Amino acid sequence: MNLSVKEKITLGALIVLLCTLFVLGFFYWRSYVITVQEKRCYAEAVELLNQSRTAEALTIIRTSKGSASPERYEEWVSLEIHALEQSRNIHRLLYLYGQSPASFRKHEEASLLVERALLKTQNMELFNELRNEWSSHETRPELWFALDVDTLLSQGKKDEALELLNSREFEGPADCGRLVRLAILKAGDDLQGAWTLLEKAYQSAPRNPDVRSFRAQILEYTGNPNQARVEYVAAHLAEPDNPLLRDQLAEYYRRQGNYPLALKTWAEGMNQRSLDFLWLKTIFWSKISYPYQIDWSSYALPEGELLPLITYLLDLPQEVFWDENALKDNPRVLRLADTRQEIYWLRLIHALKDGSETRAMDLIKSNPHKQSSYHPDIERALQIILVYRRWGVLIPPDGDEAPVFKVQEQRHQFFEQLDHLAQARTTLAKSKPIPYKIENLLKSDEIFAAVFLAGGWIEAALALHKMPLIPEDFPDWVSYGLTQAMRYNRGNQAALEFSAKQKSNESLNLLSAEILLAENNFDEAVSRLSKLTEYKTDIGFRASWLLSLAYLNNGDFEKSKRIIDTHPDLAKSITGKELLGRIALNRNNIAEADRIYGSLVNDSLEAKAYLARRAYQKKDWEKARALTEELLIYFPDKLQLRANLETIAQQREHDNS
Repeated sequence: MNLSVKEKITLGALIVLLCTLFVLGFFYWRSYVITVQEKRCYAEAVELLNQSRTAEALTIIRTSKGSASPERYEEWVSLEIHALEQSRNIHRLLYLYGQSPASFRKHEEASLLVERALLKTQNMELFNELRNEWSSHETRPELWFALDVDTLLSQGKKDEALELLNSREFEGPADCGRLVRLAILKAGDDLQGAWTLLEKAYQSAPRNPDVRSFRAQILEYTGNPNQARVEYVAAHLAEPDNPLLRDQLAEYYRRQGNYPLALKTWAEGMNQRSLDFLWLKTIFWSKISYPYQIDWSSYALPEGELLPLITYLLDLPQEVFWDENALKDNPRVLRLADTRQEIYWLRLIHALKDGSETRAMDLIKSNPHKQSSYHPDIERALQIILVYRRWGVLIPPDGDEAPVFKVQEQRHQFFEQLDHLAQARTTLAKSKPIPYKIENLLKSDEIFAAVFLAGGWIEAALALHKMPLIPEDFPDWVSYGLTQAMRYNRGNQAALEFSAKQKSNESLNLLSAEILLAENNFDEAVSRLSKLTEYKTDIGFRASWLLSLAYLNNGDFEKSKRIIDTHPDLAKSITGKELLGRIALNRNNIAEADRIYGSLVNDSLEAKAYLARRAYQKKDWEKARALTEELLIYFPDKLQLRANLETIAQQREHDNS
């Protein structure tokens, strides 16, 4: 068909128009699909945040934000701030604030978190900008008030901070932060007054982590470690995602010498946003105290100034504490030596392991962390010993008098003996000789292992351990302590193999029997324990208890009871009566179990747990609740107890309805 020129032009124009409409339609449809998909992703992220599934929400946010339309980009940024606020990801919040300060104008809590971080890093220019931004529209004035007080304190303006604290009060729980800060300032001069303020704060907000945290510090300082633990745990549980409260609880366990629990607390806080100092503490303490099993490769390395040191330590084998060759004068690691005590201890242990005693002494003398030493007893003992091994004199470090320790502190007998001997040699010259067992240990290759063993740093002790056979003329606690260290860090079999080579003594025989029981070697364990029960000592008491428990667990209830009946001290003790309660239960003599545990209700946690269960069975909800609440005081981190309380409340409500 022949078309005229005019028709051809018209047809061409029509084709162009159709193509244009098709292209426009395609792009419109594509834009429509993208918009719908973006809205769906946004709604999904919001729902995940409502369910506190922050990590999943952030994955969607970060994927979608990069391809978001310009008009919706700010919404995605705002949602990310909300998610980071929820997860307390301060590092990322700081980054976002640097990129888009204006986005924080509607996020008060996130702004407060950023302000805290800026104050800690002393970036006062940005700090003041953000503070001024919020000065006219605060909705949480008590939090900004606390920040202003902390700012003054960080600048050393204690009097101005005190004046500000006394200038106003807040209603109810909002006054908690002010009262806590007043208590902190008062604690140095008036501990009782500080405690009164804390009690007032606690009454207004019993779940406030700051209140629980400072109560814990005062209780620990005044010699109430068990009560302090309850408060530290409560503070941590109030904000489980707060790394500072987690670190505070772990540090409490460390000060109490419970290194496995300290490591567990630090390690359980490891995640994609872990702070670098938590990594360093976990790595360091697992190298010197207890080899905590953790797959480091499953975590992204943390940001921060400690990253070079963390990378260096992760590359070292477990048995190597420091390696100058591997370090290669890395300035980013070396510049941390004056600020990180971990480097000092790793270098010191490395020097002792290599036999470089002069180098070890030089490190101790130039230690910049002496006033905040992780273990003053170990450090002091090493000073005394290194001087003795070089000069043959036993004197206190630098001529100081023996330190005064609080009554509640549990010091190893070796540290006590060493201080006493060093001081006695100063005041009485050479009138009293050094006990030969101590002297033999001081001169031996095993002395540095013994020091760290006495201090509870058992992984370091095992690394410094050099003598497969501990001589008979060493104190008995050395072979016992090394066996226990092997048991904890190398396993039961390694401990049994080591103990079998040693000269037997009562305490070592008892420990070996205990390990044999753990290994289900019943006959051999019973044989050893039976001999030890004849001793009228603490060893005889524990052997009798273990033997009775062994028979009980083996189903021989008659022999278990006979052991208790033939050892009066055990029969009169709480632990003995608890065993009798278990025997009665295993014999299905519930009335006898009720009687025994009832007599122990004020002294035994086992009795409280049993009687709480019995009260629940009898539907005595009030008694069940009271006993469960008492157990929660001792075990605030036991979630099952909290669940039990809820169940009791539900059952009580059901019965009353």
